[in-house]
Amino acid sequence: MHDTYSLSKSEFNIDKKKVLRYYNATRSSHTSQRCDPREHVLFLESFMKLKEPKTFYEQVKRLEEKGLIVNDEISCESFLSHVNYYNFTGYLLTFRDKSGERYKNVTFELAKDIFFFDKELRSIIFQQIESTELHLRTAISNYHALKYGADGYESSSNFNPTFDFDSFWDHVQGCIDDNSGSFVVMHHRKKYEGHFPLWVVVEFFSLGELSYLYRGMKYNDKTSISRSLYGVNPDYLDSWFRCLTSLRNMCAHSSRLYYNIFTSIPKLDNKLNEKTKRRLFAQLLMLKEMAPDTNEWNNNFLRRLEQLIDNYSDSIHLNCIGFPLDWYDQLKR
Repeated sequence: MHDTYSLSKSEFNIDKKKVLRYYNATRSSHTSQRCDPREHVLFLESFMKLKEPKTFYEQVKRLEEKGLIVNDEISCESFLSHVNYYNFTGYLLTFRDKSGERYKNVTFELAKDIFFFDKELRSIIFQQIESTELHLRTAISNYHALKYGADGYESSSNFNPTFDFDSFWDHVQGCIDDNSGSFVVMHHRKKYEGHFPLWVVVEFFSLGELSYLYRGMKYNDKTSISRSLYGVNPDYLDSWFRCLTSLRNMCAHSSRLYYNIFTSIPKLDNKLNEKTKRRLFAQLLMLKEMAPDTNEWNNNFLRRLEQLIDNYSDSIHLNCIGFPLDWYDQLKR
């Protein structure tokens, strides 16, 4: 298996005018050493042309040309008609040969199994994140409202002095405007002149916006929240919020978790090696720490995860998601 990634030509984004300006500014003063910057533009243009779109049948043929064993082309074509080709080929990364251009010893059926394993895995994780997200909304809004009042979030003095309050307030107004047709917004505009208690307005926040609210709080407030919830300092919860938001978005938008290298690494006390830190296992260790209900985690999430892994044991490799042999014991609370 390989952890290296190569950029395709279509992934280069080149501004021809900038190239011309650069070579005009840096070309040699000696005539014999000058070169026409247009030559460089023509060279770089060879990297700019996007790949031509292909029919689903042509996509099947392309996969076969690259070494995928397709025993039923009609089934493969049908599958690709409702699954993005680019997304699907991500599940073939672990089967690349040394050149990185062809696939070795992999059937369409096996790759499809890994695809569906990943799909079910995202569903299980997303449900757990929802539970954690609800818990965070409740705890953060309740703490801030009790200390500063129901509308205390409307004053910049109740946040860290370095917090970009104007940007935060724009987010708040945007959330309210986006939900202007809801009964909740109409009710508060009519009865309370458009003022919303924090525990109401946070219901309109995305997880990223909730994270933004937390990051902007005074350090002592962040410390009180992080320690009361998880017994950690706020640096940990800052890290977890960032990772949780990224993981949630990946699950919501059908991004690949299997054999994925995560860029956001959660702060953990576990001594994980660098490779494992960037795999899914580290994210789940974080999710375990944030789980609001031990019984739900052990008897719902963990059992479903164990069953899912057992169902696809013939198709998947646990090291592709960073799972050690004792993964169950490490994830159990």
